[in-house]
Amino acid sequence: MGVVNPLKHLSDDELVAEHCRQGANSHFLSEMIRRLMRSTERLTKWLLWFTIAIFLLTMVQACVAWKTFTAAPPPSPPPLDGV
Repeated sequence: MGVVNPLKHLSDDELVAEHCRQGANSHFLSEMIRRLMRSTERLTKWLLWFTIAIFLLTMVQACVAWKTFTAAPPPSPPPLDGV
């Protein structure tokens, strides 16, 4: 048996108005925070994947730079005769 949310029927505006009328009632504040967390859930997932992508691209760039700067220098060209 699940827990029933008694504040589910209130709109966001009604919830805020009821919270203001009731004072520091933690039930209304908890419901507002729960709704805020649910509304930002999708954004949080996108930001996580974006951060992972930036990390991976940074690692690729660091590996390329490491290989470039630690590689042996190219051989010097042969001297030009008669110049």
